[in-house]
Amino acid sequence: MPRFRYVAMDSKGAETEGVLDAESQSQAISMIRSKGFFPTRVVEVSSGQRKGGAEAAAPRGLGREIKLHRFFGGGSGPSS
Repeated sequence: MPRFRYVAMDSKGAETEGVLDAESQSQAISMIRSKGFFPTRVVEVSSGQRKGGAEAAAPRGLGREIKLHRFFGGGSGPSS
């Protein structure tokens, strides 16, 4: 089963990271959301990657990154 490394935010904007096993990236995102988190990055890691390993994640396939800084007071909005 593929393994996915994720970065997500909780309802207060605190960032959390983790690794989980899922059939697909879509399923991984659903699992993260079911825990009450808002995923900002979900990438598949190589099968040799360990959950607690210090190695950098090796993304495979499509990675999704969702920028939420605008909703949490960071960045600038459209100027008028």
